[in-house]
Amino acid sequence: ISGEDIFVDVKALIGGLSDEKSDVRRNSVEGLKELGEVNLIRAEDIPAESLRILIAGLSDEYVDVRRKSVEGLKALGEGNLIRAEDIPAVVKGLIGGLSDQYYDDVRRNSAEGLKALGEGNLIRAEDIPAVVKGLIGGLSDPDYYVRVRSAEGLTALGEGKLISGADIPAESLERLIGGLSDKNSYVRRSSAKVLTTLGKGNLIVREDMMLDGIQERFAQFDELELPRESQVLLAKA
Repeated sequence: ISGEDIFVDVKALIGGLSDEKSDVRRNSVEGLKELGEVNLIRAEDIPAESLRILIAGLSDEYVDVRRKSVEGLKALGEGNLIRAEDIPAVVKGLIGGLSDQYYDDVRRNSAEGLKALGEGNLIRAEDIPAVVKGLIGGLSDPDYYVRVRSAEGLTALGEGKLISGADIPAESLERLIGGLSDKNSYVRRSSAKVLTTLGKGNLIVREDMMLDGIQERFAQFDELELPRESQVLLAKA
């Protein structure tokens, strides 16, 4: 595919984002998502207005448009295809997507999108509290996949040193600790990884690691289920 062809495709797809027909909007988002995933477009190829349309799509009355909009934003984030000045608006949209009341896919992809931005160290310091609050809320989602991806998003923030102890209030820490008792093993493991990452980075103090019998909860994990780094941290406690 030539650069000219890609430009034409991107222009056509961007135009389709505001089409009155839901299937055209849905297919336009899918097309942009696919181009982003294979790195055939650059951040400067995506106008801010198009991102605003994608973000607006998170509130579209049709579920497929909401789902594809958040998938498109996630793909652009994973491909580092969002310009720095547009990231705050995308972050705000993804945080809103975590609260979609009707469809798990929207919440799942919103959490994944925030995780991707966190892994790329692309979230501004002033947006971190809202992102942490949204992801902490995701730990209580009825869908286990959302709970896992929310925990992974928090881990990404911790690994990138994007959060400090002040960003993890006692109430949020209690939610994280509660994840160690989740009925789903993937959620338990992801929660352990978050706490381990925060502990290793001194983002929560040693006394906090002992709250509510956290050490005992770690000790109850099956050795194969507990992340290796959690075992190391526990051994040093």
